[in-house]
Amino acid sequence: MKTLLYTLMVGLALLLCVDTRFAVSGEEEPAGPPGSAETRMKNLNQIEPRTIISSIPYTITNRGSYYLTQNLSDVLGTNGITIAASDVTLDLNGFVLSGNTNATSGITLDKVTNVYMNISIRNGVVKGWGSAGVSLWDGINCRLSGITAVENGSCGGTGIYVGKDWDVDNCLVFRNYNIGMSVGDYTRVRNCRARDNGGNGFHTGIGSVIQNCAAIGNRQYGFFGQTLSMIADCVAICNTNDGIYVGPNSIATRNLSGQNGGNGISAGGSSKLDGNLASFNGGDGINVSSDSLVTHNQVTGNKNAGVLGGWGCRIESNHSTANGFGLKAMDNSQRNFFVGNTTVGNGTNIVTSTTANFGRIYTSGDLGPDFVLPGPWSNFDLQ
Repeated sequence: MKTLLYTLMVGLALLLCVDTRFAVSGEEEPAGPPGSAETRMKNLNQIEPRTIISSIPYTITNRGSYYLTQNLSDVLGTNGITIAASDVTLDLNGFVLSGNTNATSGITLDKVTNVYMNISIRNGVVKGWGSAGVSLWDGINCRLSGITAVENGSCGGTGIYVGKDWDVDNCLVFRNYNIGMSVGDYTRVRNCRARDNGGNGFHTGIGSVIQNCAAIGNRQYGFFGQTLSMIADCVAICNTNDGIYVGPNSIATRNLSGQNGGNGISAGGSSKLDGNLASFNGGDGINVSSDSLVTHNQVTGNKNAGVLGGWGCRIESNHSTANGFGLKAMDNSQRNFFVGNTTVGNGTNIVTSTTANFGRIYTSGDLGPDFVLPGPWSNFDLQ
C-alpha cells in the first residue's frame, strides 16, 4: 500500500511540474504552438541574406552580400556598380553588365576610400564599357574570380584592372581594345586567359605572380611583367610582340612561348629563366640582358638566335635546334659563361665573340665510340 501511495504521489508531482523548455523570453520564444505553421516559417533574411541589385547605376555603401538576378545595361552613361565599402561580396550570378561608349566602368571602387578590405567579386560578364570592364583600386585581402571582360576600353581603358594586393583567378579577357588585364604591385593572377586584345594580354606591377595562364593573339606582348615578377606554367602563342617579357630581377619558368612576332621570352637584367620551351618565334627564342641565369631551356625553330645572352650571363644546359643561330653572345659582351649546351641543325650553331666566354666546343666529328668528355663545361655543336 505504501508503495502504491508513493508511486501516485510521484506521478502527481510530475504532472504538476511546468515544462520550462520554452519558458524563455526574447527571440528564443517560439512564434506559435509546437508544430504550428509559425514555427516552421523563416523570415526573408533567413531565406536569402543578400541584397538584390535590380538596376544600374548602383552604389554599395554598406558591408554585406549583393547579387544580380538578371542582365543589366547602362542607360545613363555612368559607372555600373560602385563599391564604396569594405567587407563586400558581389556575385553577378552569371549575368551580364553591359555598358556603352562613354568613359565609364562596369564595376569600380569609389576613390574616396584609400584602401578597401575583404572584397570579393565573382561569376559574370562585363561587356562594352568605354573605360574598363572592371576598374578596382588597391585592396587588402580582395579577390576577383570568374569574371569575363569582353570588348571594353574603347575610350582607352582595359578589360580588367586591379590595383595592389588582389588575388585574380579564373578570369577571361577577350577582344578588349587595349590591355586585356592589368594588375598592380604584389598581385597574384592564376588560371586566367587573355585572347585577341588590342594591347598586352597581361600587364603586371612590381612583385606580381602570374601562374597557369594563357595569352593568345594579343596585339602587343602576351605577358609583360615588371621588375621582381614571376611568370610560371604559362602559354603565350601568336602574340604580335614578345610572348613573355619579365623585367629585371624576375623569374620565368616552365613556360611555353611559340609563334609570337617578337622573342619567345625576354628578360631584364639579373633574371632567371629555367625549363622553358620557346619555339618558332619571329625573333630570338630567349633573349636575356646582363647578369642573368638561363638553364635547361629548349629553343626550336626561332628566326634569330635560340638563346642570345648578354653581359655577365650564365647560359647552361640548354638545347637549341633549327634556329637561325643556336647560341649567340651579344656583341662585345663580356664576363658571360656558355657551358654544357647542345646545338643541332641551326643556321649557325654557335656564334662566339672574342670577348665572350664559351666552354670548349665539340663538333660531331669529335664524337665517336672512343669519345671521353674531358670536363663538365663543354658545349656541343652537332653539325
